Amino acid sequence: MALVIIDPVSSYLGKTDSHKNAEVRAVLEPLSAMAERARIAVLSITHFSKAGAAMGSKALHRFIGSIAFVGAPRMAFAVIEDAEDKDRRLLLHAKNNLAAPPQGLGFRLCQTIVGEADKEIMASYVDWEREPIAITANEALAAEVGFSGSDKGAPREEAKDFLRQMLSDGPADVATVNAQARALGITERTLKRARHDLGVKATKGDFEGGWQLSIPEGGHRTAKGAT
Repeated sequence: MALVIIDPVSSYLGKTDSHKNAEVRAVLEPLSAMAERARIAVLSITHFSKAGAAMGSKALHRFIGSIAFVGAPRMAFAVIEDAEDKDRRLLLHAKNNLAAPPQGLGFRLCQTIVGEADKEIMASYVDWEREPIAITANEALAAEVGFSGSDKGAPREEAKDFLRQMLSDGPADVATVNAQARALGITERTLKRARHDLGVKATKGDFEGGWQLSIPEGGHRTAKGAT
């Protein structure tokens, strides 16, 4: 088994708009098919957007660019700074379509002298902790941006961010949108409310086509009773 690392994944996109779901998938899906044919693993690396309350505390919605960067891969992991220890890093599960969510791991970056006596250099290495981490990626990010577990508005805002990304480059098939939402842990009820808030429209395609969702240009409708 061989491993191909793309760091960062944006360097593989060429002229593709990294914020458009359909364009990103058009690049990543052939890569996935190639990996399956060649029986290799592909590891793509990207970064989080800047922390802030507007971004929500769900790890899957904090990656830079289109939701396809985490929607297309089978697994996604996040490296997050420990909010209580700035020298400690946490490797945490963000998404896994192949198995039950694993526990996380903690580690620190340490330095040591390597090389021959007259050519010594300072190098870094990873010092892994023995005990697994119980905290989730969402909880670690919530601690980073100051969210509390009682923030009931966060799932709805995250669903709206998801819809904006999915529909940013034009209408999308309803079944595809719903399947992606389920994969990201967005409930049907929350998705419907987010659709209402954004004024998302459902229209029938051609004679053989199914229903499609689209979002008005700059459209946003505040739900009744929402703040």
